[in-house]
Amino acid sequence: MSAFTKKVTHDNIVLNEGDGWYYVDDVKITGVAVRRTQQGKTIVYTENRVAMTKNEQTKLGSKQPYMIPQSAFGTENFITYQDAKDALWEHITQKCREVSAEKGPRDAVALMRGMCNPYSEEHPVEWIVPNDKLVAKEMIYWASVMRQTLYKKRHFLMPILREALKQNEHPTAGLVRLLKEECREDIKSGVSIDHIKFAYFRSSSRGDTAMLVYDVDSSKVEPSIEAINQKGKSNYFCAKAIPYFGNNDFLETKDPVIMETGKVSEMLEQFANTYGENGLGCDLSRWGADKLWSESLKYM
Repeated sequence: MSAFTKKVTHDNIVLNEGDGWYYVDDVKITGVAVRRTQQGKTIVYTENRVAMTKNEQTKLGSKQPYMIPQSAFGTENFITYQDAKDALWEHITQKCREVSAEKGPRDAVALMRGMCNPYSEEHPVEWIVPNDKLVAKEMIYWASVMRQTLYKKRHFLMPILREALKQNEHPTAGLVRLLKEECREDIKSGVSIDHIKFAYFRSSSRGDTAMLVYDVDSSKVEPSIEAINQKGKSNYFCAKAIPYFGNNDFLETKDPVIMETGKVSEMLEQFANTYGENGLGCDLSRWGADKLWSESLKYM
């Protein structure tokens, strides 16, 4: 995959009424991104996705691990151990049925076995899974609780947040949605967010796509009551959405930290060296924060 960036404006954006997507320079715009700033500094967020090796994904039967907090809160109230265990079991067994129907029973069995094990490269434990529903249910719960600790340091660090656009959604509407869901913020009334920092063009086997990158300062936003209410008290933090624990659209990021530019670059480099191909060997292709950040430095 190759990539490059260039300056564009909203005057360059055109809606293709034939397919319902917006284009810039004849390239489909599939996403938007934002660097949240405060007095020139960057706000870095922790994302719910984690870095994983191919081996870990195989062992767990999934591209991302299921993780739940031992002391879990839903949107409004504390969730008891029994209710959390029941909700997780219902979700996993339903996923196994879906996988079986789509890919076959072997993949479903691999997912069930993987969910019963708290596997990570630093903790290569594989529990023996008995043919007993009650025992498996217990194992899935405790494996998921353990994974939250095992993968805690692997969460992706995001100085630039990204969001996929929907069909017929203008990029500025996508940016508003991104800020609401991931930052739990609304644009202040009368404030313009029309300035595009740059466009990030990518080429792959699936074709050429573009992502518009914006800077939005704290002076332009205010807390979103709607988003704050949607998050509520939920402390679920996992890329695998389980509706029982809350609306995952509003649970994708946490722990915003304001950083100087040099510190951001240093932190991203350290993360890549620790967990990338020269470190633990995780697949960081779906992260991309370091590459996008490097491009953004050209426009600061």
